[in-house]
Amino acid sequence: MKTLLLFITILAVCVPSLYAEFPDSLDIELIKTGIGLTLNEEYKPARSLYSELQAKYPDHPCGPFFMATVYQARMKDYEDFEYEQEFTDNIELSIELADKCRDENRHDAWAYYFMGACNLYWALFEGRMGSSWSAARKGIRAKNLLEKCLDLDSTIYDAHAGLGSYRYWGDVKGGVFAKLPFVGGDRGRGFEELKKAVEQSCFSRDLALSALAFIYIQEEKYDTADSLASALREKYPQGKSFLWARAFANFEAERYEKALSFFDSLRAEIKEEGQPNNYNLYEISYYKTLCYFNLEKYTEAMIEIDNAEHLILSDDVRDRLHDMIDEVEEHKEKIREILSGSR
Repeated sequence: MKTLLLFITILAVCVPSLYAEFPDSLDIELIKTGIGLTLNEEYKPARSLYSELQAKYPDHPCGPFFMATVYQARMKDYEDFEYEQEFTDNIELSIELADKCRDENRHDAWAYYFMGACNLYWALFEGRMGSSWSAARKGIRAKNLLEKCLDLDSTIYDAHAGLGSYRYWGDVKGGVFAKLPFVGGDRGRGFEELKKAVEQSCFSRDLALSALAFIYIQEEKYDTADSLASALREKYPQGKSFLWARAFANFEAERYEKALSFFDSLRAEIKEEGQPNNYNLYEISYYKTLCYFNLEKYTEAMIEIDNAEHLILSDDVRDRLHDMIDEVEEHKEKIREILSGSR
């Protein structure tokens, strides 16, 4: 799930002291638990926890921000837009509340953080929806706000997670932010910022590590990526994003048999969940086709092509899978030529 990269590059979060009583020790533990539940794809319990946070601090931007991250994660996981309204409502509310905090104190670094984080999430979502210009504007706004946050308080290391992802993928061909105009990426700086978030952030460690797993694949450090994704999967055994990372790492390393085993595991878990739109199942068939083709197992490749062609896809999903669909058809013709020539 390449678009899963969009989800794995989202910044990790940290909770501010916009009010003297927030956060107390119970708040911190609640938020840590919510993040863990989200990484483990336990979305309903995570939303329930963040509802408690919103009820306790109804005028605080933290609650709706965290709630929005759960909706975003769920939509990335299923490759759909089922919770678009809930996501947008919570993002807008968090920005509104953070803006009020900034109005009360123009030096409130955490107010800028929340506005920046929300705009980055929103940019990623709109980019996924195909709204490139709107996504670009929000992405640039997010970068500026997060930089302002760090100008006011350089110890808010969680801001480096969002900035690191933004800068890295804005400077990589095919990166999620490089597709947007006027990004201004910086690959090396982005990588270092993500490592800083791993080492020093409040809550962003595991989310920054998740982002780095995919970056290590981009950097052709496949063993490092596989090892990191394996450790994260052990910690979050229901987190399919780490299986995707292991599958991609082994695929790019040309360890096709091992990659096939991870794609098979993903297929089994996705079928068990009953994901309705078949986007992820098609992508799995696509990559399995490539694995078998590279292994010269053409019969198995044709079986995967047949599996892909029999999946029911909506017009929206078909449009988003356009390049993969074309490539599957190209491999189908190549295999037919190979098989006909061998007779």
